[in-house]
Amino acid sequence: MKNFDITILCVMIVFSLYLSFISLFKRIRLSGNVLFFIFNISLSAMYLILLFQILNMDINFPYLHKIFLCLLIFSLQMLVSILHVFPGWEKKTPRSFILLSQLPGLSAIILILLTDKIITDVSYNRGLKHIFGEQIFYYTAVFLFYLILFLILSVWKYRNLKNKSFNGILTHQVFSILSGVICFLALYIILPLYNNYICTVSGTILLFLIPAFIMNYSLSGEKYFDIKHYYLKAVVSIIFLAGLVIPAFFFFEIAVFFNLDSKWMQMIIGTVFLSAYFFLFFHFLKPVAESILNKKDKRLSAVFTGITNNIYSFSNNKKQLNWDTYFKDGIDLLCSELSINSASLFLHTSEPDFELIHEYGERSRIQLIPGKEKIIDAIKKYKQIIEKSLIYTDPELRMPGDELLKFFLKHDAEIAVPLFQGKNELTALLILGKNNERKLFPARDLIYFLDSYRLHLETLLGKILFSENVRKTQISKRDIMVVRNIKKRIIPGRFNNIKGLKISSIFIDNSEFGGDYLNTMKMNENKAGIFLCNVSDMGIESILLSLQIHSVFRSQAEYYESPEIIMNNINQVLCSSGFTDKYATSIYIIYDSSSREIAFSNAAFNSLLIYDPGKESFDEYDAEGIPLGIDIGFRYKHRTVFAPVNSIGLLYSNGLSSAFNKQGNSYSPSRLKDIIMINKDDEPAEIVKKIYNDFKSFIDDNILLNDVSIILFRMQ
Repeated sequence: MKNFDITILCVMIVFSLYLSFISLFKRIRLSGNVLFFIFNISLSAMYLILLFQILNMDINFPYLHKIFLCLLIFSLQMLVSILHVFPGWEKKTPRSFILLSQLPGLSAIILILLTDKIITDVSYNRGLKHIFGEQIFYYTAVFLFYLILFLILSVWKYRNLKNKSFNGILTHQVFSILSGVICFLALYIILPLYNNYICTVSGTILLFLIPAFIMNYSLSGEKYFDIKHYYLKAVVSIIFLAGLVIPAFFFFEIAVFFNLDSKWMQMIIGTVFLSAYFFLFFHFLKPVAESILNKKDKRLSAVFTGITNNIYSFSNNKKQLNWDTYFKDGIDLLCSELSINSASLFLHTSEPDFELIHEYGERSRIQLIPGKEKIIDAIKKYKQIIEKSLIYTDPELRMPGDELLKFFLKHDAEIAVPLFQGKNELTALLILGKNNERKLFPARDLIYFLDSYRLHLETLLGKILFSENVRKTQISKRDIMVVRNIKKRIIPGRFNNIKGLKISSIFIDNSEFGGDYLNTMKMNENKAGIFLCNVSDMGIESILLSLQIHSVFRSQAEYYESPEIIMNNINQVLCSSGFTDKYATSIYIIYDSSSREIAFSNAAFNSLLIYDPGKESFDEYDAEGIPLGIDIGFRYKHRTVFAPVNSIGLLYSNGLSSAFNKQGNSYSPSRLKDIIMINKDDEPAEIVKKIYNDFKSFIDDNILLNDVSIILFRMQ
């Protein structure tokens, strides 16, 4: 037992000095690492005292063991102090509280060194035996005080950590350290005190491996912490080592059991048994152990293999190179497979800003990211996928004012995936939200597979952008002139009014390849229809689609007084037109001045807004419907609402809400409501003029890419 204890102590001394070295010289000079260095130096001194006592077992050195007990309480103080400042990027405990918490330990150390009331003697016989004094209970109370303080600090840290991904780490860390220290307290002080128990040096000192290993990992400065995987790896390694060492020992015992005269025969028999065991172990048992460690990794690998294969398949199919497929199979599928609640894709559409072009799940709070923001520069410089916890752990991502963290919090984002083209040119930014379930995969593994996924997404994005660029450059000036001329021909300069209804409108032609279409139809003296739609902006084919809508509306709207019939007829024409990638969102309302009723049908367009002067508020009306041109079998329905006297109706296209000024702020429809409420007694033409002036003043000279349409009508 003596030789075994000596071996264990020598190993622990080397191990502690090694941890001291890497804490001081190999890591960031954070206060936690400095304290961990002191902690390991204290442990090394404790082990040296025990080693010295064992090597000189015939002589007792009670004073050395006084120092040993002082170092023991000091080491516990260091563990508590480390927790005061851990993690290094979070708010630390006030220094005054840290100093006050050291007083009980300091008083115990003074009592040990100046009196014999804690420990009086020590001996070694198959283990250490201490003779404690009458004040050993005070020492034990101080020991327990620091354990309780450690637990209280852990709970406080858990509740106040900004980086919530560290909550799990803190929980496992506290459980491990408390378990190790409590076991040490029981074996080294409590049991010897009550049962004349002789503790072995090796059994007791090995308990310090637990807090040392865990604290070393916690302070390692790794970007991604996965303490569960760390535990599992440690347990599997111990089982793996035991599975090699213990059977090897027994196999040689079996060889000796045969009691053969020749030692060579004993070695041969032992070697044969051992070789057979090692073969079976590495062939069968080792893969099982590795599968336990890599269970989540394999599951994640299977998920991403399916997604990337899907991207690869349509990436090589030129007929499928379109945005809808990119969104569906490239982004939506990823979120569905990983149970991610939201995703937002921002594309570098206009210099230097990034515009929201696709959403999945929860609606994004931001429609545009100004390119001049510091976070864009940080992402360009970092050039890697950013997981939220990295903002705390990676020094390269720490920005003045925590701007990057604020950006993540504002988006409810967990991961930012930058997509580059050419010479590291940031083309798009994919923001992924939280997981709907518990965090299924370790951040390290998730980022590893996301990086491979990003390469496929970048490749496909490059192909689509190239295809888009070719398509746009192939549109000649003559084609653009054709589009402009068709718009002028199909969009009326003035609208048809009926008795009790006055209509006015705004149409701003910003798009060269499609856009809005609006028109009215007078059915009789008391009825009129108002139609507004937005055609998908996909080139000259889009304006041809608008021309088809115009033809159906002008030829049929006069004869059908139910709005869903017109919508169904237009839908059938568009679905049969051959423009498979084209669709249109629209709304069609019919007003009857004799009954003051509005019947309307909606195809995924903005809701109808009606201002009621009696209530001095707006009512919002919607009707279910998908965009025109998607499903030939879909049947639209209509809804009827009553219009109060002098109420004002409002329709507007998405070009209004997607219009941004130079500061990156969008024009809110609430501004329209405010203008209408303030000028409710004016004529519709006057109100529309004020809306136009406000819109132009807001946008200034910023370039707009989408048509803007507003229809305002008063029902007298």
